[in-house]
Amino acid sequence: LSSALYVSRPKVIHNELTGQFVMWCKATPGAAAFTSKTPLGPFAPVFRGTLAGRQVGGLTVYQDPQDPSAAWLAYSAKPSVEPSLPRAMMVLALSANWTWPVAQETATYAGHLEGPAVFFSQGQYYLWTSHTAGWDGSPAVVHCAPTMNSSAWSLCGPGNPTHNRSAFQSQSTDVVAVPGDTTGRRFIYMADRWLPYIN
Repeated sequence: LSSALYVSRPKVIHNELTGQFVMWCKATPGAAAFTSKTPLGPFAPVFRGTLAGRQVGGLTVYQDPQDPSAAWLAYSAKPSVEPSLPRAMMVLALSANWTWPVAQETATYAGHLEGPAVFFSQGQYYLWTSHTAGWDGSPAVVHCAPTMNSSAWSLCGPGNPTHNRSAFQSQSTDVVAVPGDTTGRRFIYMADRWLPYIN
């Protein structure tokens, strides 16, 4: 892309309609998307920019299990491009080929949060995040909603589901279902742990 920016936290999903593997990642100061015919690459760039006029502090891409043709971006919006905008978590619909944002944010809630991870359980969508603590661990926060395009994501559960002040010195990156589980209630928390601490 450019030596003037760095790319981090890539997420890859497979679009059965196009046969392409689609990678979204943070590409300071915005986001970038790439496609490939195989999960091993090479990946070709197809999008780079800010999202809805905002810089991106961290993102994930999520294929909707209730509608496998749909995919969404959940991202931490930073106010650097437009200082009057507060920092907030955003949910944004993607185009049919999952390489382009197609609309303004469908959902938003304020908060200094990042490290989004989306999962679905028993009729609810959950958006797990960490706090903005740089590369250090921080308490987890989970919001939930009945649909991905809901305008009202509410705080759910006990607040910090890890019950640990630093989420065991980690920052969320994904939450995945336990393979073979039929209850829809068992998940694996995946996270980054930056030790030694990165400045």
